[in-house]
Amino acid sequence: MDVKEKKPFYKKWWVWLIAAAFLGAIINWGTVENTEENIDLPKKQETSVKGSQDKGPFVEESSATDEVEKQDSKTKPNEKVNKVEKQEEVIVVSMMDLYNAYQDNEVAADLKYKNKSLEVTGVISDFGVDAFGTAFIKFDTGRGPFHDTQVFFKKGQEEKIAELSKGETITIVGKGGGLIITSVVINKAELK
Repeated sequence: MDVKEKKPFYKKWWVWLIAAAFLGAIINWGTVENTEENIDLPKKQETSVKGSQDKGPFVEESSATDEVEKQDSKTKPNEKVNKVEKQEEVIVVSMMDLYNAYQDNEVAADLKYKNKSLEVTGVISDFGVDAFGTAFIKFDTGRGPFHDTQVFFKKGQEEKIAELSKGETITIVGKGGGLIITSVVINKAELK
């Protein structure tokens, strides 16, 4: 009687498929942000309409721009209303200081840098394009290939990135994305 010899689990195709899917999910977790953060639509506010009481409460939706227009009509002609929202303050930090902050205490670094506008200067160690076609660069930390800062750029920055070279020192402005495994991530970046 022939007895089939069992393959070790790591030689089975389905193990590698699960591992690849898991790795892909981890990588995408850092590059794809929450869809609510990507949408810049005005938030809706509920306002009750005063009117007939026999019909019950009626809810009307109004956008933030409607509120600004209402305020404009109430102001005096010589008063100016600033319609432009305040620009978020940009935190200037070197790439090594940012990386070291995440290595020292990820929780404290997230509170200080995650989802904040950052201006970061560093030395380019590599270039690439992720699975979604987003161009990125890596800043060198001197600690090996998996300990770096990855900067994912907005669409339309590819021509500027193509002019850069490894070893060049550049400054970017982008949103802090936190720490993914051992890499600090910056999203929606632009070259300064």
